[in-house]
Amino acid sequence: MVARIIWPLRAPTPSWSGLMHMCQTGQHPGKTTITFLPMIDMDSSDMSCIYSTMVFIVNQAQKYGFTPIITFDQPLYWKALTIINDGTTSNILSTVILRLGGFHAEMSFMGSIGHVMKNAGLKEVLETVYASNAVTHILSGKSVARAFRAHNLVETALHVLLVQKVFGVSFSERSDDEECNSDVALTLNASPESSRNLTKVSSLYEDLLNGNITTDHVCNDVDVKSLLQEYLNGISNLQMSKTSQLWLQYLEMVELLRTFIKAERTGNWDMHLQTIRLMLPYFAATGHNLYAKSIYMYLASMEGLKHSHPEVYEYFSHEYHVFRRSDRFWAGLSTDLAIEQVLMRSLKTSGGLTRGRGMSEVQRTQWLLSMPASAAVNDSMQILTGIGFSTSEQHKEASDARMKRDKNDIITILSYLNDRDPFNENVQLRSIDTGMHADDKVNVYIAKQCGERIIESMENQNALEYTFKRSNQVITMSSSILPSIHNDITEVDPQLLFQRLTALADREPDTVTDAFRHELSTHPASLFDSSGLPRISNKSQLADTLWNLGNCGVSELPGHPVKYILDGGSLIQKIQWTKGTTFGQICDQYINYLQKKYPDCLIVFDDYTTGASIKDCTHFRRSKGIISSDVTFTSDMQFKSRKDVLLANKNNKQNFINLLGQRLVENGYQILNAAGDADTLIVSTALESSLENDVVIVGEDTDLLVLLCFHQLRSDYDVFFYTETSKNARIWSTKSLKRVLGDRSEVLPVLHAISGCDTTSRLYGIGKSNAFSRLTKPSFCMESLQKFNAVDLQQNDVISAGLEVISYLYGGVPLEGLYLLRLRLYTNKSITGNKMVQVKSLPPTSDAASFHVMRTYYQCQEWINLNTNSMDPLCWGWTLRDNKLMPITSSLPPAPENLLKIIHCNCKSNCDSRRCTCRKHGLSCSVGCGQCRGTTCTNSSVEESESSGSDDTVLQ
Repeated sequence: MVARIIWPLRAPTPSWSGLMHMCQTGQHPGKTTITFLPMIDMDSSDMSCIYSTMVFIVNQAQKYGFTPIITFDQPLYWKALTIINDGTTSNILSTVILRLGGFHAEMSFMGSIGHVMKNAGLKEVLETVYASNAVTHILSGKSVARAFRAHNLVETALHVLLVQKVFGVSFSERSDDEECNSDVALTLNASPESSRNLTKVSSLYEDLLNGNITTDHVCNDVDVKSLLQEYLNGISNLQMSKTSQLWLQYLEMVELLRTFIKAERTGNWDMHLQTIRLMLPYFAATGHNLYAKSIYMYLASMEGLKHSHPEVYEYFSHEYHVFRRSDRFWAGLSTDLAIEQVLMRSLKTSGGLTRGRGMSEVQRTQWLLSMPASAAVNDSMQILTGIGFSTSEQHKEASDARMKRDKNDIITILSYLNDRDPFNENVQLRSIDTGMHADDKVNVYIAKQCGERIIESMENQNALEYTFKRSNQVITMSSSILPSIHNDITEVDPQLLFQRLTALADREPDTVTDAFRHELSTHPASLFDSSGLPRISNKSQLADTLWNLGNCGVSELPGHPVKYILDGGSLIQKIQWTKGTTFGQICDQYINYLQKKYPDCLIVFDDYTTGASIKDCTHFRRSKGIISSDVTFTSDMQFKSRKDVLLANKNNKQNFINLLGQRLVENGYQILNAAGDADTLIVSTALESSLENDVVIVGEDTDLLVLLCFHQLRSDYDVFFYTETSKNARIWSTKSLKRVLGDRSEVLPVLHAISGCDTTSRLYGIGKSNAFSRLTKPSFCMESLQKFNAVDLQQNDVISAGLEVISYLYGGVPLEGLYLLRLRLYTNKSITGNKMVQVKSLPPTSDAASFHVMRTYYQCQEWINLNTNSMDPLCWGWTLRDNKLMPITSSLPPAPENLLKIIHCNCKSNCDSRRCTCRKHGLSCSVGCGQCRGTTCTNSSVEESESSGSDDTVLQ
């Protein structure tokens, strides 16, 4: 006979008499199992209490002739393991078999999946069907049932993409009628042999569903094997791409997760150990160090059961390592999951201890002793009323409503992934959301290999004393945008890091002022979003502000002949493209449009083949990670994709511009191709033409309006700016606008650039309307703004003037400085607000703002000199990465060195003593900590996820 004793990590504390009660007793054929559910929770740092409790359990097991098998969550498992392996303890504990809770190990593995896929685009994929906050819990592994479903949906969609690539099968959403608008149409473009095999396999599938054949018949079918081999060969050909390797690795991790759940549900002991063994490298590679150690020891212990405890091994081999609340084949539950579904559920639901009863000794004892009587009353009431509780034979995952929902969600995910193909042939590792390429140091796509090397280094080592090196862990995509902390790349949520650092600074008054010279975050949150890209500005806000000044527009275009100049970028967006039409017919649509509205005009197009550009970040953002292959256009070629997908590739966009430009020239239109920014060429051409007659520029970009107002010549002719596609079409008279603005027109470019444009970041919390009203007040000294118009100004003078402007925008006073302003605003928000201070709501530091100011000056010189600027962008706030110009965020570390030393710990144990620097300073451990990563120690701020549900509910 074997006794299984389950130890709940966070349960209330009753008297010792409560421990004596056997809350559940079950009988199995050939075995007698007594399961103790001791309702005990204590300070897990109290080793003596754990020891005395284990001794008590062993004594009770020996009294009844049982072998004690105790299941712990990781923190207590490690402590119990330490006690048992301590040579000073009594041999009484040598009979204890320790098991690691499978449910919590599964949660940690889900966290490893989220860690591996950080900033790779998985978060954005999941947000197409889940809310943002839900996705956060999914990727951390805390929302288990939802996470399992989410990963299954993405995995299915990814396999659909792989089938498309390998077999040439096209999937498209039907929209023939409302009843089947979510069905998927299938088109075969495969080779004749593959088409025949696919048709045969499809017939086999139908026969299998109808019960005409068995699964063995399908698995042994020659056509199935042939298709499988072709599929595997196709996948192996994708391994040249790092992005493909990453997403194929994700598929492997999800398959491991599914296999583990299958092992638990079916009670397959060998599969359980095999899956845990395959998970181990991922735990080590992703920094789940304590789980990696614990599982390493757990496997060694469990694999030795055959010789050390053959009766227990035989017991586990017959499916008794899991609980079964019913006799269904798939109803097995991990022992720690059973606690969540039974004991913890009864504690926290209506009528439980946590619902108003209180937590005193008397109340806990009363609740515990009343449970058998309550169960008897419940049974009697069911017999009396003839109403019983039972679960349906049909699993809820197999219901029509759930299958329909799953199907629609898969189609939604597939639609998103189709445009951002993660299995693209591009060799570099990239995010499928932003399209940004990772640094060469990022090696997350080989996480398994990294983990295996770590595990190999543990051989012949004492696992209890083994120390993991952070440098051996994988470097994820998010590390590309993060600074290093004490020479280690540490991925910490910016807001979490800010809260921890400010809390520490408050305890050290002498360091407060110095602390706020730093961002106190992993990146300047007021200037950059979490992806590392500059914050997007709302440029049209400035146009609205200027329009509201009044007397700057006209009601209609001039009746006399004028010169029309069109922005080619805006022109391309005006015409909708129809699938099935040829590119020649699309060009004819543009020509017909121009002949009707602007029969005599000049069109200026951008050039997308100039290499690295200060607009590279804008191009990243606009593409939204969409990947499109290069297409060589001909007039007779049919358009078969989507316009935004095709034009997301800059080579395709340039090829279409060339084709359209050629057709326009053939029809008598004048075309100009800008060597750099088309805006400056449009403005310079318009100013030159305005010497002889009125000019009308047709476009939508606020940059054009700003440049026209600044460069407006004092001549007899006017330059009109016509925005025809806005909700209320506007016709601007730049001569009238310049008269209304007066001297303020001289600082309009710098005001526009410093508050955010295509090449500079938006200042969080500072809108363009607010910036215009503050910076153009007569009381404010215009000298700082006007310095940006000066040519060849020294960099220090530019930075000094720019910092003064930014300080004023955030409400600073002269000579205060940004670091004191940050401290003052933080103090005011902390005292007067009722919410936590968001790090992004504070002004940037002087260091981060200096780079922003340099980029602003560079952009102003481009506009003022109309693209004849000879300055080097690498000297003015940009750096070259993958042949693209990317903004420099800052040059300082996130915080002063004395604070960085204590924001994380490297405890080898469970962070349960004052030797832990986090605990010592009253802080919870975070993902920046070396060993525990803030998830597997007793000082973690993360609450364990509870699962409550019936045995036929997946991971509830």
